[in-house]
Amino acid sequence: MRQARNDVLVFSHDDIDIASTDFAARLLQSLVSHDVIGVAGTRRLMGEAWHFASHPHLHGQVGVAVEGGGYQVNLYGVAQAESGGLQALDGLFLAARREIAQRIGFDEVTFDGWHLYDMDFSFRAWVEGLDCATRNDLLIVHPSRGAYDEKWHEYSLRFLDKHKGRLAPAANRFPEFVTASVRSTAEWQLMTEHLICGYSTAE
Repeated sequence: MRQARNDVLVFSHDDIDIASTDFAARLLQSLVSHDVIGVAGTRRLMGEAWHFASHPHLHGQVGVAVEGGGYQVNLYGVAQAESGGLQALDGLFLAARREIAQRIGFDEVTFDGWHLYDMDFSFRAWVEGLDCATRNDLLIVHPSRGAYDEKWHEYSLRFLDKHKGRLAPAANRFPEFVTASVRSTAEWQLMTEHLICGYSTAE
């Protein structure tokens, strides 16, 4: 991050697959009106994991490839193309303008390992008054569902200690979201467009 010279920085897990054909255009469009962009997150951070908040605070979607073809899509909240005002984002994919990313920075002392550096990054951005958002029609496939092991627990305690007094109590430690099965990325895109347009029409 400190060595970056280009205008937009993207932080991503190395095992994702981008399924959107117009991914870059949508991302750049969102960075005009939001400071940090992700594909999954929460408007209310409750505890040490962004998904503990459950519905209706969760936003975005992530796909998982299934054996034999197709995808299982975890739908956290796809009521509009963008969901702003979020308190925390999942680090499987994050993007920000270089000056914003460098201003927030990573806490390399507290989070010197794999876990919770991402949530700390986005939560501190929100605390500073920056606008974190999910772009809900960026289709990303991610094979991992996360590992909540002893190491994660160690860093979760560090996160809770650092941000105590700022977090809402956890309502549910078991993720609550809708899943949908699609046969192709084209079908996934059509489903996403239908969800976004359907909600917009209802509103």
